[in-house]
Amino acid sequence: MKYYPMQMHLHTCHQPGGSMEGHIYNAKRLGMEYIRFTDHDTRIGPKNHPLSRFDFSKGELSYKEVGGRLGFQTVGDGNAFCEDNSIRYTFAPEGGERREGGLYYFSDGNSHTVSLIGDITLCLDVSFRLYGDARAVIDIRLSQRPPDHSAAHFRYVLGAPGECSEPHTVEYKLPEPVDGVYRLHLSEDIGKCRELGGLDNVFDTATILIEANDGGGEFVLREFEIKRKYGYDELIKRQRIVADEIGARYGVKPFVTTEISGAGQHKNVFSTAVPVIDYAERGFQITEMEAIAHVKRHGGIFAYNHPFENNKYKKLTLTDEEIKRAVEDDAASLIASRALGASMMEVAFIEGRGQFGLREYLRLWDLMGLGGVFITGYGDSDSHKNHLSWFEGQNACSWIAADENIPFPIAEEHFIASMKAGRVYAGDPVYLTYPISFFSGSTEMGGIIPVPDGDYDERRFTFTASAPEPGSEIRAVVDGMTVISEIVEGGEYRLEFSVKPERCVSLARIELYNPRGRCILITNPIYLVRTAEYPLELPGERLYGEFRK
Repeated sequence: MKYYPMQMHLHTCHQPGGSMEGHIYNAKRLGMEYIRFTDHDTRIGPKNHPLSRFDFSKGELSYKEVGGRLGFQTVGDGNAFCEDNSIRYTFAPEGGERREGGLYYFSDGNSHTVSLIGDITLCLDVSFRLYGDARAVIDIRLSQRPPDHSAAHFRYVLGAPGECSEPHTVEYKLPEPVDGVYRLHLSEDIGKCRELGGLDNVFDTATILIEANDGGGEFVLREFEIKRKYGYDELIKRQRIVADEIGARYGVKPFVTTEISGAGQHKNVFSTAVPVIDYAERGFQITEMEAIAHVKRHGGIFAYNHPFENNKYKKLTLTDEEIKRAVEDDAASLIASRALGASMMEVAFIEGRGQFGLREYLRLWDLMGLGGVFITGYGDSDSHKNHLSWFEGQNACSWIAADENIPFPIAEEHFIASMKAGRVYAGDPVYLTYPISFFSGSTEMGGIIPVPDGDYDERRFTFTASAPEPGSEIRAVVDGMTVISEIVEGGEYRLEFSVKPERCVSLARIELYNPRGRCILITNPIYLVRTAEYPLELPGERLYGEFRK
């Protein structure tokens, strides 16, 4: 077996910030051959309360809808005011340096943003009056592009072309309006721009500008609407085609699935065979258990995401004692529900999330394991932008086992089998650049060693690391407690220790910290289960050697 590193939870061209190419570029820099995109399914399909059309009859620059506030804000110089179902913007700069001003569109949570893969058209009823050396620009802000991960811009220009020195920026002549409306076919126009990433872009926002030195002008805006043709499963199928084309250029295989975000706790779907949930078809009413049943009906597995990041804790400031009690309460709830049938859980948040640190995530996981819930812990960044959470910060990734003799690209079912079995470890890919192993006899990490009634002798465990940095700290964790802590002097490292199965379920796992105290490795546990006391059938995928049926 070989363990292959991959980022497992990344957001791309469906909301502001990231592009698929930007993440793939970063993966290649870190030597990853595989990557997984799990965009919010509520971004992939039409929303219950879309914020894609501005209502000019309100007589306000911005207003509150059910889905949040949306509207226009002024940028640069100039003035805007509402009149007769329209917004008038005037711009009259004094001579000197070239200046600009205008209006840009926004909405709460950027919920108006959409992927260009969905075939996007921006409809604008806008009329311009320009004088002097002024020109009008409709600036479409897009995703971040490698290698510098700055945002791309596609600019429709009315007037004289200007010098365009900004990186990742293309100017295009504004087409003629039809019946007074500019129908800007963003996916068609930008899709041709390979230098901007083509369809691998989000429509982030639009800014309507007037630029001038000695001139000026005004515009009157009467209509602003974002239209998209494709959503849900049709859209993600198209996304996979674009992702594979980009991945082929970099030698990285992307797996494109979703994060279920509209039915209870967020859950990553780890199977491309699972269709995107069509919320509109269900009247935007779907329960958490219905979503889980949907995944299982199509033979997929899912992960329980960021366990403590939910409405129970978001608006509270908890004391240390309250945090401790929250961990214990959540563990009891997840044991009772068998983690809702999840195969995996996000554990390795190196820098914690919210009020809960890495210790709390690991404690929750240990308590679940001791309660007989064998769930694979994994690491990810949950990055929404290409320039964040890759080389520092919350950048944990997962190493997942597959047969090293399988040629590239390895099919996802091989990785899914290891996800189910717990043949996974998590860590910081910047520092963890060498192989590790953790086993007991023929049982690898994630596996279960059945302990027959009366045979409660100690079992031997072995951890190896080929080249840990001198001064690193190795910790052996047994039943949630650190029982061994050693400082590495350098060279190849090997640790052997024994565990006596004193409980119905016992577990042992390894943590590794670099000399600066940063956690760079968390293995999945090996479990010892006293079969006479364990009430359920042991999962066959976690049994090895003589224990496998």
